[in-house]
Amino acid sequence: MNGFGSSRFPDNWGTAIGEDPEKEPAEPQQKNKRKTPKPKIDTKSGLLYHFSSLVPPDLNRIGANVNGPAMIKCFGALVDKGFTYAEIREMMHAFFTDISRKKLPPQIAPWRAFLADIDKYAHNLRRAPKREGNSEVEIDDRLQ
Repeated sequence: MNGFGSSRFPDNWGTAIGEDPEKEPAEPQQKNKRKTPKPKIDTKSGLLYHFSSLVPPDLNRIGANVNGPAMIKCFGALVDKGFTYAEIREMMHAFFTDISRKKLPPQIAPWRAFLADIDKYAHNLRRAPKREGNSEVEIDDRLQ
């Protein structure tokens, strides 16, 4: 035998000098890719992120679905008027429920339609009775 297939001359191409050829190669390390963290939920940028996450795929337009400066200015005005962040998110959900029933025309971006109807959603929210999750239900004495 000439030594090319024997165990006396192992094939160690791909192992570094001084490295054990019997050891399994380590997984290559990924470069530290910086992910942009999601903003906190109760901030204006958090509201903006929440709005953009609610835009359904069929409303993706070539133009921007969200105009950050305009929406953040509107959110600031709502917060100054006394609306909470939860109430503003509730307005967003009401808006997307409405446009799921009646589709937006293709030339109108979702953020424009939301800002155009923001007074309607604010008025409806203030007019609606408050829902309390932990309120006790009164039971008629005759049923006990």
